[in-house]
Amino acid sequence: MKPGDLVRQAPNIFSDRDVAGKKMLVLKVNKWDADNPNTTVVTLLEGKERTWHYGELELWRETR
Repeated sequence: MKPGDLVRQAPNIFSDRDVAGKKMLVLKVNKWDADNPNTTVVTLLEGKERTWHYGELELWRETR
């Protein structure tokens, strides 16, 4: 995942129903260090920045 990618919230039982399935633009990826899983991702959703844990997101893939 890198800035400019389109992502969406990964499906799980804790999904935010207002966000589920919506495309978001990655603005920034904050890696704490190479071996640390606590990376955060800042996205743009409906004109607002939102911070996510890296594991909460997945790359957007069009399905047809």
